Parts: sequence; structure tokens; C-alpha cells
Amino acid sequence: MKWNTVIILLLSGSFIISTEGQLICRVCGQRIIDKDDIVEHPTEHSLHSYYQNVLGKDALVQRLKNPAEIKFDIITTKRALTLLQGQSYSSDTWFPGMRWTLATCKTCQTHLGWHFQAPAGSLKENFYGLILERLVSKDYADSIVMAPGDGKRDTSPNPKRKLFLP
Repeated sequence: MKWNTVIILLLSGSFIISTEGQLICRVCGQRIIDKDDIVEHPTEHSLHSYYQNVLGKDALVQRLKNPAEIKFDIITTKRALTLLQGQSYSSDTWFPGMRWTLATCKTCQTHLGWHFQAPAGSLKENFYGLILERLVSKDYADSIVMAPGDGKRDTSPNPKRKLFLP
């Protein structure tokens, strides 16, 4: 990988570069997908498409806009460890002929994307559209350095600040 690629991705806040591993929920760390789950399902409804290194794989990222004018950069996956919330809808789908259901994190219920379901008897495969900014690589999350100390926070009313005491 080239350094300019790393710098661009760091500036974009993606932090999903890794050559192996998993993508986890950015909020709680729940495992969502493995590298081998990433697949391509292009749509003509994409406002913009590009390829980005996700877990060492060039993944198709598509910018999509919902009826409320909210834009999402998504990747598509063949499976995801999520909860499906509510009923499925055929209206306002980004993938013609597919029904969609909201997909949330099993642990913290953060909205992570959508499950797209093909009609019964169709040759199309079901898949997920996951919001890229709501995911982070487990390798990256594991590399974050913890501050020195035992990890316990002083919650006393007047914590002593050793930095300022003689």
C-alpha cells in the first residue's frame, strides 16, 4: 500500500485499512463482518462510486441518498451479524426489485445499514448494505493505545492532581 493512500484514508476518518480481520461496530466493538463477506452489488442509484481498501480488499463504495436527502457511503456484504428491525419495504429501494429492512448492531442497536432481500424464487442473492462510517477495523481498534495507569478513573469529589502538587 502506498503512503498517500494511508494518509488520505486517515484524513477521511475511515480507519478501516487492514489486510485481514473484521469490521466491528464503531460504537460498541461488536463483530459485524469478516473480510470474506465483502461483495459487489452495484446500483444505478449511486450518486458516486469508488473503490477503497477495506480489510486489504478493494471494495466498491457507493454514495446513496435516501428520500430525506441523507447521504450514506455503503459497502455491500453477503452476510452481517446484525439485527433486522421492523418490516421490509419495497418502496424507495436503491436496488430495484429488492426489499429492504433496517439492520442494527445486535449489542448497541446503532443503525448500521440495511438488509436487501430478493423476491421469492428470484435468482438474485440477498445482501447487506452497510454504512462505512459506522464501522471500523478490529485491527485498528485494537491498536489504539490506552493511557498509562490501571484504567480506573478517580471519581472522588476532589481528585488530587499530582501534576500540580509539590
